[in-house]
Amino acid sequence: MDKHTFTPGPWRAQGLCVRAIENGVVVAEVDGPNKFFRGSERREEMEYCRGNARLIAAAPDLLEALIVAEAALNRIRCTSHTVPWEDTGPAVEQARVAIAKATEEATC
Repeated sequence: MDKHTFTPGPWRAQGLCVRAIENGVVVAEVDGPNKFFRGSERREEMEYCRGNARLIAAAPDLLEALIVAEAALNRIRCTSHTVPWEDTGPAVEQARVAIAKATEEATC
C-alpha cells in the first residue's frame, strides 16, 4: 500500500480502545454507552461500542483488501471480453469512492 497519512496497521481493538499492534499507539477510543442506560440496555449498547472498535481496528486491513480487489477488477475488465461493464463497473466505482474517502483529505 502507498504511504498514507494515518497510523500504519494492523490495529487491534482492546475493549473500546484501538491500538496499533506494532507500537501500541492509541489510534482511537470509542465512547462507551450512554451513562443513563442501565441493565440490558447498557449491555446492548456496550456491544455496539465494542463492535465499533472492532470495525475501526479492521480499517487498515479492509482498505488494503479493497485496493487489491479494485485493481483485480480493473485487470479483469481490461483483459476479459466476456465480463460486461454492468457486472463490474458499479463495484469498481464504489471501491474507488471508498478508497478516496479513506485516503484523501476532505475538502470544505
